Amino acid sequence: MPIVSLAAARAAAEELISERSFTKSFRERPQAILEGQAPPSRRTTFDVFLSHSYQDAKVNAQVILGLKQIIESSGFTCYVDWIDDPLLDRTKVTSDTARKLRSRMQNCKSLLFVTSQNSSSSKWMPWELGFKDGDTATAGGIGRCAILPVLEETGRYLYRGQEYLGVYPYVSTRSTSLVVNSTNSNSSISFIDWLNGSDP
Repeated sequence: MPIVSLAAARAAAEELISERSFTKSFRERPQAILEGQAPPSRRTTFDVFLSHSYQDAKVNAQVILGLKQIIESSGFTCYVDWIDDPLLDRTKVTSDTARKLRSRMQNCKSLLFVTSQNSSSSKWMPWELGFKDGDTATAGGIGRCAILPVLEETGRYLYRGQEYLGVYPYVSTRSTSLVVNSTNSNSSISFIDWLNGSDP
């Protein structure tokens, strides 16, 4: 099944922005959110906590916005810190930031870990993954955490995670649906079944 491409994420962001008739261009709009000029979200619970590098948001906010749109157009709610809590400062590791992120993760059913060139140097992403895994794990299993690989080009790829990321299932797309795939076999299940506790 196809892994999400950078082009698909950008296209989803452009679609979202044109649908909502933003007055600013898509390049200005995410930057305005990053600078804390957007109101915080009123939503308190989400299906997905989108764990991603803050550098990805700064350099290419359109891709992260597009991933949020792909998830939401599949019928799930998605938390992105700089969109839903624009005043949160992830550039500094503080107890206040950790407390807010912990609270948000506890109010999300799952976590998707976005792989990118910057994810391996993120201060927050391994902590978020470990916290959510422990928070949602069942006896002998892993929690509701999966990898969302984003590739340069579109196509059908079998994702194999590096190091500890290889123990988690990964998300791909099938038509307009999200699918969760095992990294150990060719099995997959629908995102909603995975969210409700089943494993591929």
